[in-house]
Amino acid sequence: MPPSLLPGPAPAPAGRIGSLERAAFLAEVTSELGLVPVVSTTYTEPFHVSSALAALDHIGHGRAGWVVGSTENPAAALAWSRPAVTGDTALREAADGLRVVRALWDSWEDDAVVRDVATSRYLDRDRLHYIDFEGETYSVKGPAIVPRPPQGNPVVFAAPELVDPADADVALISGRDLSAVVAASSRASAAPRRFAEVDKGHGGP
Repeated sequence: MPPSLLPGPAPAPAGRIGSLERAAFLAEVTSELGLVPVVSTTYTEPFHVSSALAALDHIGHGRAGWVVGSTENPAAALAWSRPAVTGDTALREAADGLRVVRALWDSWEDDAVVRDVATSRYLDRDRLHYIDFEGETYSVKGPAIVPRPPQGNPVVFAAPELVDPADADVALISGRDLSAVVAASSRASAAPRRFAEVDKGHGGP
């Protein structure tokens, strides 16, 4: 699922439904599939990414994951009224975004939701926590506005070229042949799990 809401090349429609919205629809009509949309934090605020993914995990009863994406299309910057984010800045925003999303998922303790109708007490505020993140381009106070996901932390997939493999649950590895995949997998050995794909169309014969 593409990480951008921007339309594709002509004759594509003027807009399209994002990967999160499509995953939320599928969560209601499936009961076994894992739902792992590509979601970029380049221009979308990590606070909103965290909320949407937590909501998806609730809708799917613990079947959500996240492929960390990065948006390079300059048109996206114009759509968000921001300067284009490229190079090292894009990598930093991806890494910071991942840290913020994870911290917000953890800002609610597992038993923060009380739901005591008799006393009209629905939350234990002492079990919600600020994250106090300070980055170079933004800061996030927290806590989250969506309760902790059923999984605690939905599974995070990411390419090692985008974020430190140690920060992802699954590193996404690809290469033009088996030897290239093996080399890339070795470079991403810090990841708890690695998912490899031999991409014959990626510069190969």
